[in-house]
Amino acid sequence: MAAFERTADYVQNYVQGGRILIKHQAVAIRLADMATKLAAVRALLNEAIRAVEAGAHDAGALCNMTKMFASIKIFEVTKHAVELHDGNGIMLDFGVEKLLRDASLFMRRDATVDISRFKIVKSMFPESAGVDAGPEASPDTH
Repeated sequence: MAAFERTADYVQNYVQGGRILIKHQAVAIRLADMATKLAAVRALLNEAIRAVEAGAHDAGALCNMTKMFASIKIFEVTKHAVELHDGNGIMLDFGVEKLLRDASLFMRRDATVDISRFKIVKSMFPESAGVDAGPEASPDTH
């Protein structure tokens, strides 16, 4: 949210080509995409919270889906923030570059995005993809 909020403020106040940035169509579209990604993350997070509180059978899968999806989308939002700040996005004074670095670390904390994907599949298909699903079929048994 900090990346979005800083970017929203920046594009409403910074002038380029004689117009404030937000009046440039490409900037407005990118800002809308950022807001949509954050709303989707929030919605999935709320769904996972409801599942955990209800003790739903798919709570584990939803938690892993949320971690994976949020990690990817938050990184994309912060990348867009840096890009919309143009050269200022990498300047330490603006602090946006730090948000991008933090977002990239979030993708690798606890479990990588790929490990979360494997956990999702294992929880969705425990008999065939789960750890205790049994030995793999040999090529001659097909």
